[in-house]
Amino acid sequence: HTAEQLLRLAYGEDARELQTESEEKSISKEHTFSRDVRELERVEKMLLELVDEVGMRLREKSRYAGTARLKVRWHNFKTITRQQVLNPACCDDFTLRAVALALLHEEGLAGRAVRLIGFGVSDLQDRPPEQLSLFGGDDVQRQKRERLSHSVDQLRRKFGPDALRHGR
Repeated sequence: HTAEQLLRLAYGEDARELQTESEEKSISKEHTFSRDVRELERVEKMLLELVDEVGMRLREKSRYAGTARLKVRWHNFKTITRQQVLNPACCDDFTLRAVALALLHEEGLAGRAVRLIGFGVSDLQDRPPEQLSLFGGDDVQRQKRERLSHSVDQLRRKFGPDALRHGR
């Protein structure tokens, strides 16, 4: 830098383009219930809606999650988080839903009332390396789940978020 350039910088003058984009490190969504909820089915339903939203955002960014995280705030405002490493990293709703429900059931409500439920993914990465198999196997199933999740995203964008629901 010349003295003149340094002087302009000191006065806050800089013609260089500002770079503000940074890569997202995680994607999450939470819901606070208006009243404490004790019904597991109602908590599960909301959790799965959050998972679907997070999954859609993940796929919109063409990213894969390496870790899934559950957040629960109890009626007494004590908050817990539970997480699980996803190996291989994934972006499909079926895997994310199964992991979210497993984390919730592992924690269990045990009669406690829930005030907030949240789901998030982190350790975001580009497409994970594929393990080729002569006989199909897990990679083929994973690819099918991903394609189906992308198709669901397209339908929801076109017809609204309630256009398609997962069965239980």
